[in-house]
Amino acid sequence: KEDLKQAEERCIAVEQDQICEICGSLAMRERFYVFACRHCFHEACLRALILPTLSTVDSERLFALEAARLEHQAIAAGAASGAPSVGLAEVEYELDGILADDCPLCGRLMIQTIARPFIDPHEDAEIESWAIE
Repeated sequence: KEDLKQAEERCIAVEQDQICEICGSLAMRERFYVFACRHCFHEACLRALILPTLSTVDSERLFALEAARLEHQAIAAGAASGAPSVGLAEVEYELDGILADDCPLCGRLMIQTIARPFIDPHEDAEIESWAIE
C-alpha cells in the first residue's frame, strides 16, 4: 500500500519537445499523460489505443465520464445552465484511473495482447491476400 502511495506522488519531468508515442506530434499541444516508464500519449491517442481493450462496463463508464466533462465545459462556456451532478475533479480523477491505469506499451495491456493474432480471424480478405498459390 505504501508503494502505491509513493507511486502516486512521483513527479516526472517532461521535456518541451516530448512527443506522443502514437501520433508523433508534440505532447504539450494538448492534454497528455506520461507514465513512470516515460512513455507519453495525448489523451485522445491513449483513449483510442485502450478503448478496444476495455470491458463493456469500463467503456460505458468512460463514455459517461466524458459526457460529464463535456457538461462541465458547456456550463463553463455559458452554453448550458444548471449544476453538474458530479464535480469536475471527481470526473477527471476517475477518467485518469481508466485511461492511465498502466502504460499500454510496456504494461499489462502489452503483455495481455502478445498472443493476439496480427490479423483478426474475421478479416477474410486480408487473410486471403497473404495466401501463397
